[in-house]
Amino acid sequence: MIRIGMVALAFGLAACGSSGPATHFTATMKASNEVGTTVNSSGTGTADYTVDGGTVTFTVNFSGLTSNANMAHIHVGPPGVNGTVAVSFTQLVPHAPDGGFSGSFTAANVLTASIPDGGMGVDAGDFNGLLQLMRAGNTYTNVHTTAYTGGEIRGQNQPQ
Repeated sequence: MIRIGMVALAFGLAACGSSGPATHFTATMKASNEVGTTVNSSGTGTADYTVDGGTVTFTVNFSGLTSNANMAHIHVGPPGVNGTVAVSFTQLVPHAPDGGFSGSFTAANVLTASIPDGGMGVDAGDFNGLLQLMRAGNTYTNVHTTAYTGGEIRGQNQPQ
């Protein structure tokens, strides 16, 4: 009887699957998500992040921007709050209104970043701290352009 109960328990646990921390994040970027300025743009974009050990691989795509993209980043900040840059992708950004880029980053690429009131942030090199903020929905991806230097499209990085 005990053996049957243990087998049933094992199958039940296997059926539940893993509930470990999120390792995949996506962001849907649009102008209306930008904070602090009115952006008149129909531009859109997506960002996709996958964590594998100490490396995050990413793909960012955008289209319909009002001018050439010139910077892109992951920032610290919940919805409605601007924060500083945690990971820069600027060297990868194609200078065009439509495009995309991909790559990877590690702890070596994480910069010191926070929100203005200091309520949350991450220290340089704190890969796990950045992942915790991403899992809590407290980071965003945005793409800057020559017309909108503060950012033309933005989207919160959401765990999947």
